Amino acid sequence: MLPLRPDPPTEHSLAEARTVLTQTKQSQDALSAQISTAEEELARMVRDAESAIAVMRAQKSAYQDVINHTEAYLAPIRRVPHEILREMFYCCFEDNPLCAWVLASVSTVWRNLVLGMPRLWSKMRLQTTPSKAPETVRLWLQRSGSTVPLDIEIHLRVKQPSSDTYPSRRRSGLSSPSESLYAVPGYFPGPSTGPQYILTTHGTLPPATPFIISSPSSPDIWAPPSPPPFSRRGSRADGNTPWGFVALYYLAEQMSRWERFVFKYDRQFSSISALKYITGPAPLLKEFDVSASEPALYPDWSWLPMSSSSIQPAPKLEYLTLQHVPFSWSASVFQNSLRKLTLRALHASSFPLNQIFYILQETAGTLESVSLHFMNVLNPVIPLANLTLPRVKMLSVGGHYSLSNLVEHLVLPEVEELNFDIEARDSIEETLHTLAANTPGLNAGLKHLSIAYGHGWGLVDPPHSYYQGSVMNWHFLTEMVVLESLRIGGCHVELLLNALSHPDEEAGTGAVAINGANNAWICPQLQTLGLRNCSGHTEAWAKIVQDTWGKVVQVIENRATASMVAGVKPVPVKALELLESQGLGIDVLGWLKKKVSLTWTEYEPTPIRSVHYVVRPNLRLWSEVLMRRLTGLIINSEYLIFSNLFVSFSNCSVFSHPCIVPVS
Repeated sequence: MLPLRPDPPTEHSLAEARTVLTQTKQSQDALSAQISTAEEELARMVRDAESAIAVMRAQKSAYQDVINHTEAYLAPIRRVPHEILREMFYCCFEDNPLCAWVLASVSTVWRNLVLGMPRLWSKMRLQTTPSKAPETVRLWLQRSGSTVPLDIEIHLRVKQPSSDTYPSRRRSGLSSPSESLYAVPGYFPGPSTGPQYILTTHGTLPPATPFIISSPSSPDIWAPPSPPPFSRRGSRADGNTPWGFVALYYLAEQMSRWERFVFKYDRQFSSISALKYITGPAPLLKEFDVSASEPALYPDWSWLPMSSSSIQPAPKLEYLTLQHVPFSWSASVFQNSLRKLTLRALHASSFPLNQIFYILQETAGTLESVSLHFMNVLNPVIPLANLTLPRVKMLSVGGHYSLSNLVEHLVLPEVEELNFDIEARDSIEETLHTLAANTPGLNAGLKHLSIAYGHGWGLVDPPHSYYQGSVMNWHFLTEMVVLESLRIGGCHVELLLNALSHPDEEAGTGAVAINGANNAWICPQLQTLGLRNCSGHTEAWAKIVQDTWGKVVQVIENRATASMVAGVKPVPVKALELLESQGLGIDVLGWLKKKVSLTWTEYEPTPIRSVHYVVRPNLRLWSEVLMRRLTGLIINSEYLIFSNLFVSFSNCSVFSHPCIVPVS
């Protein structure tokens, strides 16, 4: 407690205060010295303790390493014979064809086992770009050995139609580049017992948990013959060799082991002519698929789908898909016992109808699935006779209107699915009527039908419409009693929706026009209804919503609560597809989502790209005359259609006429 002093201070109190101040400062200094000494002692003790703790932690870590190594050594997996480990690896391989990349990074023993099992490397699933080095392809083929059949699937993503040279890299050894392994359920078509995987060089796939595949720690020496040199203006060393010439060369070297080969790319790339390496015998090949998302300009070359050799290069081929790539109608590959055939011809290619007919005729007895899309079809040189395809269950036809003539000459006793995307010229009802007349029982077995919908194609062009604004006659639906899915595009559907929503004569004009005196539900087994870019007759926007979407709601509601009429009660609609729809409100969408499984996309107009022309001087006069005669200009995305003249400008390449050149 502070002492009491007089105020104002006296001489005595001032002297006393000075004495107290001096003594207090001395005591404070002494305590400060003691505190410093104690703190130094404490810091020394902490340092000593931390040093001791660090030593103990190091000892503990060493003991833990010993424990881990000992427990790992004592683990039951160590005592599993290598034969059983191999069987376990094969089981993993059945579920994940890329498991070898993961198993090889677990331990040295496992890596040695995996590298000695070529079967684990026999399925190649690769998504890459032309800018990536083709080391992965070479390494994959090396590890698959020399006798194991190969299952190859490569997806090439070409971002820009530019050079696809890959950067040169100095590497001390041959190893796999850093890639990512994604689990993609349902990414690859065909039966599967588990998730399917793809090795990708960039993260553009659907969301999944990636596993980083590290570079192998031990070198894998493989010295195949070098690819043939590729001469190109401005090319430099091997590091600038286009991706296709290296990767496809290595792949073609192993054609004798191909069991399945799938190569898909989204647009033209500079080394596309490397496909010419795909030639020669493929005695094990069962599936061959080369598909492009858009047409391209191809140089002349001879490859497997162009070969007309008398010796069958692929005697076991069963599944053939060629989309936007060149092929010959008389190629030997069409003379196999094919089960599935998918052909999408280049837009610049013209085939007489009898040649397309010949392709089907060569393998008519074994075909089960047929998809044909030809933009340019010429009149047949020889008359067509009826052709029976006894095992075909799915038929998809698209493109030129002359293909309807082909359909009318087919007999399909087992067909269950029909998809038509043919140009509007003749009535679809007449085509279906002729087909049904040739095939008794067609309507009784048909389960899936799509018209101008673009259904059934892996690569879809804008669907064609048969009618383009006129009213369709839906009478043919009355006989399709087992139809489960109906998909319609680009036409008016009021009568159809009326007939689907009401069975009786009082339902309206549509039901009467279709049902006639039967007054029964049409398509009673219908479970999936799809409408693409369909509208009503009316021009007013509000009335379109009221008529068209109101009738869609009636179809869903009435068939869900339907009663039996004439001994028939329809099943409720379970799935509804409304693609490129207009004016569908969120309230209607909400109601539909509660009732059915809804797939909905809103209509978006295709932007029109302007094209400028440069006419070569030596053909200028002829071109001016030609341009005066061209009428009916239709601009549709990448294509220009001048009456019967078809010119494509995909990737700035000209298909049809040598004097019209687009420049950007």
